[in-house]
Amino acid sequence: MAAGPRGLPLPYPMELTSFPGSSGSSSALPTRNISPRPGTERNDGSSNIVTQRPVEHGLPPYDGGEAGVAGYDPNLPTNENLDQCLERHHITGIAFAGTIGIGILIFSGRILGLAGGLGAILSFLVAGGVVSSVMVCLAEMVSVRPVVGAIFDYPKLYIDPALGFAAGIAYWIAYTTSCVTLIVSGALICPGSSDAGKLAGWLCIPLFSIALINLFGGVKLYANAEWCFKWLKLLFVVGLDITMIVLNVIGTHSSNGSIGFNLLKNNLFPTGFRPDGGVSPPEIPGPVGIFLSIWTGITLAVYAFLGVEIVVVTAGEARYPKRDLPRASRRMYLWTIGFYVVSTFLVALNVELTDPGLLPLNSNGVGSSFSPFVVAINNASLSSTQSTALTSAATVGLVLAAWTTANTALYAGSRTLYALFCESTTPSLRRTIGATSSGGTPLWAIGATLFPSLLSFVAIAKKNGELEGLLVLDTFSAIAVTSILCVYIAQCLAFIRFKSIASSDSLNRKSPDYKKLYYRAPRQPFWAYFGLISCSLLLIFNGWHVIYKINRGSINPGDATAGLIGAYGGVSSQPIFLEGSSFC
Repeated sequence: MAAGPRGLPLPYPMELTSFPGSSGSSSALPTRNISPRPGTERNDGSSNIVTQRPVEHGLPPYDGGEAGVAGYDPNLPTNENLDQCLERHHITGIAFAGTIGIGILIFSGRILGLAGGLGAILSFLVAGGVVSSVMVCLAEMVSVRPVVGAIFDYPKLYIDPALGFAAGIAYWIAYTTSCVTLIVSGALICPGSSDAGKLAGWLCIPLFSIALINLFGGVKLYANAEWCFKWLKLLFVVGLDITMIVLNVIGTHSSNGSIGFNLLKNNLFPTGFRPDGGVSPPEIPGPVGIFLSIWTGITLAVYAFLGVEIVVVTAGEARYPKRDLPRASRRMYLWTIGFYVVSTFLVALNVELTDPGLLPLNSNGVGSSFSPFVVAINNASLSSTQSTALTSAATVGLVLAAWTTANTALYAGSRTLYALFCESTTPSLRRTIGATSSGGTPLWAIGATLFPSLLSFVAIAKKNGELEGLLVLDTFSAIAVTSILCVYIAQCLAFIRFKSIASSDSLNRKSPDYKKLYYRAPRQPFWAYFGLISCSLLLIFNGWHVIYKINRGSINPGDATAGLIGAYGGVSSQPIFLEGSSFC
């Protein structure tokens, strides 16, 4: 691989040539014959791709072609074993369907009860800002280097191979644990979930369904299904938002009789940190308690954004990655932030933070009634028939939202694991997890990602006569958050190093030609450093409440162990993966 300034690797494993706008001349650049990719021919049999074009840092120059493949370069690291058939609508469908789940539909109620109406909105805005700072870094890097396994490729290339391996495993852990969380949450919402036998039956349905879709459906069928799920979820969330507006007009019941902006005005922030919810006294009163409530809300909100980065995971199966991935990356986080902020605002107009129906931070049970949207429906001045119909429809939507997101989590985790081991130095891993079927489906990687989902059945265990469903939900969602924060930190570090290369004379990031060829993120490296510092702080202090309760002696050893595993299990395993990279 060619070396850039100070011995850093270049974005492409090719020899340096002069870049337009740099000190060298581009007139004598070598040319390469490029055969047209399938599906890019015009009706007259000609191709949308010029067959002779100068090579500039491994990328042909932009020729303005509408086919979107003008920037395709056969020298990029790709894996032809995968079925490269995903169009832009498939990519956005997978990412959107993988993001909209229990984070906004259920956990938003916990954030609302903990941080208040305005505090909940701030929590989603801050969490969205943190995730957006990472996404703009990924959007630029994926425009320059749209490769298989991009999530771990960038830390591997620009920082160290060991960090790349650790980031890949952390990403896989984030989605395997998220898959468990989503399967359990959907089952707990279903009727009769308080019975262990019925709960086990509900757990089996998504496990078998997502296994069949991923193992035997093929990526094209899976992508089309995700595109349909995207629109169903979009209609469901918009329907819930419209319902919140209508209920606000009709009028909902609250303890002080206020609705709408009057209700929001009286519930902007809590009186302190109240982990028990309802009208319980604050555990930590005053401004410090309010700050800690919002901080905890931000940590919970990060889980709601898990999935926006799935766009770059599809690089190995995207038909036109250079055209589609940067644009989809930029759009996804903007759409998600908009949906979350609007939905939280509307539900805060109908539900007060002390409502006993909201899911508190300390709780022993869960159900569809803990969704703030269902709480608003139950509080509304509706007939029993209307309330039952709306609640049933919302419950079905919540279950499908959770389980379809689990389907996407399995896809993201399996593709990352496959890309991680397809070039493994261990032959047995390369022949199994790093291999695909004749149809281009990584069966072993899917199986290895699905297997930990069997931990969902821990939810049927009982403690003091109560099922452990919520403990499973909290622990695995916390592991997912800490693991994805580790991945985000690695991406920010990779971008900082990438920018130092792209600011050199050899690859001039400030050149107008760079902006033609690639996406150039604005105000960098500010966003990279903001994401790095924010994610590090969230990672370090996300388990403060567990430590606080241990110090007070108000938590039993079992719950304390589960809380610490959830808060720091993802990050504490990173040194093991850093060392383990040499064996894989």
